[in-house]
Amino acid sequence: MGSEFVEIDGDALKELLRSKQLTRFDLAAQLSVSTKTVQRWLNHTIMKVKPETVERIGGVLDVCPSTIRRDLPNLKIRPVNKALAEFCSEKHFDQTRLKDTWSSYRQVLKGVKLETLPSEQQMVVCRNIGISSFYLGKFRSAKLYLNKSYKIAESLSKDEIRANILVWMARLNETLGEFPKALSELDSSAGFFSEETRLSIVAEHSYVLGRVHMHQGKNDEAILELRRGILLSYQQRSRDLGLLIAWSYVMLMYIYLRVKDYSQAEVTVRRLKRTAEILGWSRGLLLTNYFQGMLAVFTGKSAEQSREYFGKARATQRASQIDRFCPQLAQAEFIYFVLTGRYDEARVSMVQRLYKTRHATHLWAAAVLDGVLLAKVHPGMNTVRASMIAAAKEHFELHQVQRPLQLLEQLQNRSEVSIQEVSDFYYF
Repeated sequence: MGSEFVEIDGDALKELLRSKQLTRFDLAAQLSVSTKTVQRWLNHTIMKVKPETVERIGGVLDVCPSTIRRDLPNLKIRPVNKALAEFCSEKHFDQTRLKDTWSSYRQVLKGVKLETLPSEQQMVVCRNIGISSFYLGKFRSAKLYLNKSYKIAESLSKDEIRANILVWMARLNETLGEFPKALSELDSSAGFFSEETRLSIVAEHSYVLGRVHMHQGKNDEAILELRRGILLSYQQRSRDLGLLIAWSYVMLMYIYLRVKDYSQAEVTVRRLKRTAEILGWSRGLLLTNYFQGMLAVFTGKSAEQSREYFGKARATQRASQIDRFCPQLAQAEFIYFVLTGRYDEARVSMVQRLYKTRHATHLWAAAVLDGVLLAKVHPGMNTVRASMIAAAKEHFELHQVQRPLQLLEQLQNRSEVSIQEVSDFYYF
């Protein structure tokens, strides 16, 4: 079966009526429909109509029917692909997220012929291709598919899905350093929340909002949102939300390390470890060991303790099959190399991050900052060019991210930085 519905553009129809000096009563009379129906078209209460209805309106107003159709996908009524529905289910999606098998997941979805699917299934497939593209660093593709999914959700009036997609758009823009856009999308997402909205979507919203606040240096607001996301995830009573809880603990660790609240950091890293163990999440266990090694150094514990934790981290990393670049792991590995005096390896790690994050400005700028720190810890090492430092500064100034901007200026005024001072100058 082909196209069954199209979406009417209420704003365009309103403007046409005004230009032709007609009222909704006039249009209703000529179409033999109720005035209430016309009013619903105008205020967007009714968005989907039959194609022939648009044709009739165009005839009455003497305009091309496309003038009053919104540029949204036609809704398709086709049989649901049950195997694909299972593959795109929340359960399978959450398992993909936990196991980090985004490459194979995206490959399967990209092989699907969207035109053979009903509109609702097209919407889910496009959303999931967008999310998997995001995790694989294919940001243009992520934006394209998320926008396509959002348009279908809009045409179907699926408010909960629209809210969910907007959260992922915000997550994408947060990674790209476009914080005002991310906040705008999160605000729009919250506008679609209702009492029926799944807690998992609200929890994800709090998590992303917490991340944006963290980047902007609003530590108290970030902690509040991240903790709220954790609480909502626990209320959901779903094991599949454990990964969101674990990542929230990772973000909280960054904040506590920034402000040197090591007692809270110790509590948080234990919670992260417990959650990662329950999930069987190797990346979380790896980050846990790196964090514990850092804390051992920063709190003046014995060198033996820090070596033990870092040793566990390295062993876990060798045993793990993580084939996707992860900026959090790369950052943890970098600071491990710095704290243990392995400066050549630190430089290799930093250069790789610069290359891998070249399309994500905020992550790239943070890697530049690491390069400046490395040059001060190990004077004479060639790290980053002056033009790169200027570009990083420009990014931090543009988005009013004060802390890394201050660190850059302080580091440039220093001739060297000791290992004991690394925690003062490192931007977690």
